[in-house]
Amino acid sequence: MMKDPRLVQAEIPLFKAYPSLAQSIPRVAILDAYTPLNPMSAFEGALHEAHGYPPPDAETGNRLWVKRDDRSTHELGGNKARKLEFLVAEAITAGKSSLVTSGRYGTNHGLATALAARAYGLNSRLILGPQPVTEDVKQKLLALHAAGATLDYHGTLLGMGWDLLGETLEAWLAPNDDEYYIPPGGSSPTGGIGYVNAFFELVEQVKAKGIPFPDEIIVPAGTGGTATGLLVGACLSGQWTKTKIVAVGVVSPLFLNGFTLRRQAKKLYRRLLSKMSAEDRARVPDACHFHTSKKAFDYISGYHGPGYGAAPAPVFETIALVREKEHFEIERTYTGKALQYAVDRIHAGLTAEKIAGHSIRPDASSIPRMLFWNTYNSHDLQPLIDAHAWQDAAQPWLDLPEKFWPLF
Repeated sequence: MMKDPRLVQAEIPLFKAYPSLAQSIPRVAILDAYTPLNPMSAFEGALHEAHGYPPPDAETGNRLWVKRDDRSTHELGGNKARKLEFLVAEAITAGKSSLVTSGRYGTNHGLATALAARAYGLNSRLILGPQPVTEDVKQKLLALHAAGATLDYHGTLLGMGWDLLGETLEAWLAPNDDEYYIPPGGSSPTGGIGYVNAFFELVEQVKAKGIPFPDEIIVPAGTGGTATGLLVGACLSGQWTKTKIVAVGVVSPLFLNGFTLRRQAKKLYRRLLSKMSAEDRARVPDACHFHTSKKAFDYISGYHGPGYGAAPAPVFETIALVREKEHFEIERTYTGKALQYAVDRIHAGLTAEKIAGHSIRPDASSIPRMLFWNTYNSHDLQPLIDAHAWQDAAQPWLDLPEKFWPLF
């Protein structure tokens, strides 16, 4: 049987480290270049100035960097692109004709799935549930329709949950069905491979720039796939405990927590080992204790309030400061809350201590070297929406299923 031409075997960083994986794991090429790795100099400088200190200089160095996964070469930006390279490939290999997934009304994952499906000749269906309706959410819904997705409306999380349960059971019981089910956020052992590879990409970039490896890699955690992929990448690359993956929870710990993330990582790790040749497995570093190591991983649970799609005032201030100083976008649901954790760490490190009535200037070098992984898709969706042939351009939402109309 001839290989499907949509599948590729490009030499990505993970496959360079473990060549046998290139033969056992199918992939489509959504990203064709590494995403930028930059210091957040202007942003960090503003935080220093807020405490009356000059910006970081050559002596202290920048303590905050960013991995710009929002800057991909494809309209499918953000962290979902990396996951979908392997999820779409698995669907194609299995002979599926449609991708099915879920999310809230303004789901970035759902939009990425719809765009990937369109790019690779597949259909897409999205199971959508409620969240606070903003202009961004409305734009995402229009973009989802323009991308060709079939939209299933749910007014409650309970209704959405029942639908998801049915899809999960159907995926188990009817494997020959034309639909390929992708879990929320693309978080599965297959999707997680994308961020194992991303960690190896980071290793190459840090080495090429000649900079110290970050002490902490900070990432938002909604369904956990990004954080677990990075954690497994740290293990397989030999960086275990040399850097800490910090997952900032943006949902209630009842749904996602440190225990579930560690369990996901272990499952992904075992999946990759099963795909390796004996020669590659022999080169895997020892002693990656996913369930117990505190030096390799931390889950932060205090940043998910006041709820999904909402954020406290400091997060909006951080979003605005990033836009002003660094000229890129983050948002309130995921990336804004994760970066706020890093901001709070910097503020704490720059706060002067009072000893015997005297202010002691803090040592900025004591602030850990932090890498904020920007997982947001900041590509402009308006061209996609404008290019669609709406029946009424003044009221485009009327092309959506009727249950969505009240949201507009």
